[in-house]
Amino acid sequence: MMNPLRLLLVIASLFMLGACGKNSLENYYYPIGQLSSGLVYEYINPETSETVDYVYVQSLRDTDKQWWLVLTYYTPDFQQYTIVKEKKLKDGTSYEDYMFLLPDSTGKLQNYRVKIDGEKAAFPFNPPQDSTTFYRFAMQFSLPPDMDLLINFTGDRWFRGYTEHTFEGKTEQVAVFERKERRVPHDPKVGGVWEELSTRKEYYAKGIGLVYYEKTRTDRGQQITEKQQLKARYSMDEFIKKSEGSLLQ
Repeated sequence: MMNPLRLLLVIASLFMLGACGKNSLENYYYPIGQLSSGLVYEYINPETSETVDYVYVQSLRDTDKQWWLVLTYYTPDFQQYTIVKEKKLKDGTSYEDYMFLLPDSTGKLQNYRVKIDGEKAAFPFNPPQDSTTFYRFAMQFSLPPDMDLLINFTGDRWFRGYTEHTFEGKTEQVAVFERKERRVPHDPKVGGVWEELSTRKEYYAKGIGLVYYEKTRTDRGQQITEKQQLKARYSMDEFIKKSEGSLLQ
């Protein structure tokens, strides 16, 4: 008969093995609990080293102790163009608000909120690594100048395991996701529906979040690939100084 203490050790070992076997990816996403002051992520084209995006990532905690993540996107010339709000849940984050910002005829930014169609998965913390399970986000929106043009968008995300990626001189393991995006514009005035498809490969690093992605789409029969790589992270104060310095040039 097995010694009770030895039996407890065996059970504990089996429990730990089971826990280690799970794909817990929360640490690979943006560090929500550490971003109360926010950080600006600067993304560049790795082939030209030109800045293609700035993303201000900030976490908020409300009075009910619920964590939120807000991502504000800026163009290379420091103009806001999208704001996304995610809610942290037990098994991942969900899209709760998604808004485009576009200038009107006077140059003032106007807000255009999307309609989120029930399916709002953003980033899963415990996804299975298989070829069938995916996480969907769906929305509808219209943008000027043609507000009658309705665009239906779906984004399906699969976890594809791990690989290695180099950032700030260090090569570390990153979580790999594949995202397939589908845009279906519909024009009720002239009729007709067409489909625009694209595929994204995304790398997420521990304690950082998104460090690299490449997007492939087909435009008029030609395949186009866009790449973004994280160059640096810095405070909003530094970002403001950077933008002010750009205006003086």
